[in-house]
Amino acid sequence: MIKGVKLVNVATSEVYEADISIKRGFIVSLMGNPKGARIEVDAKSLYAVPCFIDGHVHVESSHLTITGFAEAVVPKGTAAAVFDPHEVANVLGIEGVLGLISESTRGVPFKAFFMAPSCVPSAPGLETSGAKIGVREIQRLLRSRRVLGLAEVMNYPGILSCDENLLKKVHAARRLNKLVDGHCPKLRGYELAAYISSGPRSDHEALTAEEVVEKLRNGLWVMIREGSASKMLDKVLPTLIKLGMDLGRVMIVTDDVDPRDLINGHLDLAVRKAIRLGLDPIEAFKLVTLNPSMYFKLEPQVGLIAPGWEAHLILLNDLQKVEAVKVMVAGKIVAANGKIVSPFKRISYPQRFYQTVSVKRDLKPEDFAVKAPISSGKAKVRAIVVEDGSLLTRESRLWLKVEEGKVLPDPSLDVLQVGVVERHGLTGSIGLGFVQGLGLRRGAIATTYAHDSHNLVVVGADWRSMYIAATKVIEMQGGIAVVEDDKLSSSLRLELAGLMSSQPVDELAKAFTLLHDTLRLLGCKLSSPLTTLSFITLPVIPELKITDRGLVDVNKQAIVSPIIDYSEE
Repeated sequence: MIKGVKLVNVATSEVYEADISIKRGFIVSLMGNPKGARIEVDAKSLYAVPCFIDGHVHVESSHLTITGFAEAVVPKGTAAAVFDPHEVANVLGIEGVLGLISESTRGVPFKAFFMAPSCVPSAPGLETSGAKIGVREIQRLLRSRRVLGLAEVMNYPGILSCDENLLKKVHAARRLNKLVDGHCPKLRGYELAAYISSGPRSDHEALTAEEVVEKLRNGLWVMIREGSASKMLDKVLPTLIKLGMDLGRVMIVTDDVDPRDLINGHLDLAVRKAIRLGLDPIEAFKLVTLNPSMYFKLEPQVGLIAPGWEAHLILLNDLQKVEAVKVMVAGKIVAANGKIVSPFKRISYPQRFYQTVSVKRDLKPEDFAVKAPISSGKAKVRAIVVEDGSLLTRESRLWLKVEEGKVLPDPSLDVLQVGVVERHGLTGSIGLGFVQGLGLRRGAIATTYAHDSHNLVVVGADWRSMYIAATKVIEMQGGIAVVEDDKLSSSLRLELAGLMSSQPVDELAKAFTLLHDTLRLLGCKLSSPLTTLSFITLPVIPELKITDRGLVDVNKQAIVSPIIDYSEE
């Protein structure tokens, strides 16, 4: 029995004293136990809040396994998550998804749920993925009790054009009475109505408060993203509070969060921020407890402290600070004062997870050069412009010098070369272009963590540095490499599908910090350059992206040339 605790009841928006009795991992009473309790915990100075639920997250973005992720977030109060294993699915297909689901069942004190990846690949014909998940695979996944529905339907142009294969996936979920998550940035008006009518019930891509309001008015559940690369709370929450909007269909999710952020916190950071922005603490807790529980139909597993519910709760000293004193999962204290009580059990993955980088050609530095139709002069090119804290990109057009039939990048103008190398052993293709906004003055960076097909993306000030970085990543069978002055400066092996590591979060955070420190020395000023880099290859978020097939005009869903015009000398 947790005696004398101040219970935060997110169902009634009240705080009152209670004696929470727990037996065999379930809450049996909020009024104590008339027969007494074998163990009593005096909690008169503490508050009890339901454990947090992350309603939309890609575990691969943390570069941790499910177990490693749980070890990182449970001490902060998150004891449940709805994972979209979209990234590993693009590399290993249904085998990768089932591998993650299997790991989550191995005695980890964490409630792991899953959504079936809807778009593998995300943009057929515009990229080369390592696998495909069709209607039959979706139907198989949806039959699992741990799979709650169909994950974010990010190919919204496919929905609007009535893509038959995609609609069959949506209908498969609806026939089984399972959820369909949405993904529709900037979609408004009649197109939004058409998208919603096809089946999606939520969206986590709203970019303005006005967009959030319209989506709520049209019946969608809205997930406000507060991750590493995209932080939307301060952009939308103050307006929602000012308008007095009912937030009963709103959640806070992380989507993508890197290990440097995880060591500092998870949803607890987002809740604190929401409170600082003016939201009542109990209402803030609802956004990560009862609301996602209701949306995902998790009753009576997690999201509320009440009789018959599983005993997942956090003990706090202060509702404003949101710092977990103790975290209880299934009636057992598993973390105290920011640390897990004992390490969680780990498993080994099938050998296939460790051999996923297969480049069909021997790379050379000149493979990364954009060929011009002239031997010398200038070429007018398209460049991808990235912005800190945003997944959106825009297109710029500028003139670059041409020498010996090759267009030269110009770091002095913050114009870098970018290449995407197909790494699944299928086509050997390389997409080429230019990027602005990263700020590198010299050197290069390469990684196999690149949404959504996770081919090998490399950006650099010169072709030789790009070649060295890409070669190192291939040798490691996946990971991240930074090159400075023709020499490897720092690297991190991501041995599982080229996306994840079995290292604990503190070790990964140190490695990521070193990588980011190195990039800053090379001139990069972005707060999360690795996350930003990983999204320039995602051809379903506007405006200009790049894949192994080439530059992609997202609005037109078409491959475009990096060269627009040229002038001979």
